[in-house]
Amino acid sequence: MASAAGKLYRGAMSVLASFKARAAALKREVLAIYLAAKHPRTPWYSKLVVVAIVAYVLSPIDLIPDFIPVLGLLDEIILLPLALALVVKLVPEDVMAECRSRALERRPEGTLLGRLGAAFVVLVWLGLIVLTVMWLSAAAQAQSWPSKPIRLISPFPPGAVVDTLCRTLAPPLGEALGQPVVVENRSGAGGNLGMDFVAKAPADGYTLGMGGIATHGINPSVYARMPFDPVRDFAPISFVASNINVLVVHPSVPASDLRQLVDYARAHPGSLAFGSAGTGTSQHLAGELFKQITGVEMTHVPYKGAGPAVSDLLGGQIPLMFVDLSATLAHIRAGKLRALALLTRERTPLLDVPTAIEQGIAGFDVNAWFGLFAPAGTPRELVARLNAASLSALRQPATRERLESVGLSAAPGAPEALGALVRAELERWANVAKAANLKPE
Repeated sequence: MASAAGKLYRGAMSVLASFKARAAALKREVLAIYLAAKHPRTPWYSKLVVVAIVAYVLSPIDLIPDFIPVLGLLDEIILLPLALALVVKLVPEDVMAECRSRALERRPEGTLLGRLGAAFVVLVWLGLIVLTVMWLSAAAQAQSWPSKPIRLISPFPPGAVVDTLCRTLAPPLGEALGQPVVVENRSGAGGNLGMDFVAKAPADGYTLGMGGIATHGINPSVYARMPFDPVRDFAPISFVASNINVLVVHPSVPASDLRQLVDYARAHPGSLAFGSAGTGTSQHLAGELFKQITGVEMTHVPYKGAGPAVSDLLGGQIPLMFVDLSATLAHIRAGKLRALALLTRERTPLLDVPTAIEQGIAGFDVNAWFGLFAPAGTPRELVARLNAASLSALRQPATRERLESVGLSAAPGAPEALGALVRAELERWANVAKAANLKPE
């Protein structure tokens, strides 16, 4: 028994020694080819073949055949040895003999360049393995997502237009995604607090935010310190809807259209004032833009919310407002307020009033728009699925009817379109704020 084990051991050692000898011989042959590639009498085309072989082995292209078993076998044990044999044939015999002799004289421990090359190859392969694992992990995450409820942040309080929009969109969006979409209010600082929460949330598709003209258009021009970057810190998903804004006046104002209002304001400079939901809101900036386009003088009266401002407008304490239609439509129909112009590019069936552009005020279209955003870094696959689900939800007749009943126009679109809108709005309102000499607070 012991004798048989000894024979087996000696046989194994003999085979191992044979392999080591063959490996050493192969190493010397590869070194000889390397020396031949640098030899001045080696033809240029032979050197070119060596460079091509090295580039192929060190590049990710060498991975491609390995995914196909037969090609991988041909690649490793047939094609590469044949390529090396071709190099040997292309090198003059005396040069090859000289290089083999020099290879035998080399010290067995490799040069620094050899060690660095080996380390480089190892690092390349480790990097490729890491990238493959990351790709497989992201693909698996995209396939299993969503596996739990999704949180939709409304950056304004309950009852606000944004909140109504979020709660209208949440059910059909959840139905399209296969998981409930839960609306969570995080209001404050003109919407900045809520969207800051979204920007700092994990980019896993489970936290979304309803940004808009305030958070992604005006606020960077009226807030001294922004907790987030509207472009860099978010992944746009889809434009959702826009609010129909309208210029309304108290019945005591002697104007039945926009041109008459402009003429009256010019004849009585400084006599008109306009209310808004607060300094830096879209209503405030709409008034400033109107002043800049028409050249009239008006005083801004900020309130803490649109509700108190509309109440004072009804009471005659302020003569006019640039406000969303949903807050004033009932009062307009009751004759308590007079609508002079829609601040849209197109008319709405909700109100038979021409737009400001139709009445000769070019460029005066101001609508509170809203879009769906995810944290920056959200995988493209998830953004694409969220976009498709948003489009599906917003195209449902029941969703569109509900939004139109409160003065909102659904307008789903591509992520790239929303990103382009954000950049354009940031530039537009920065110019308006600068011309109005608004100081960031």
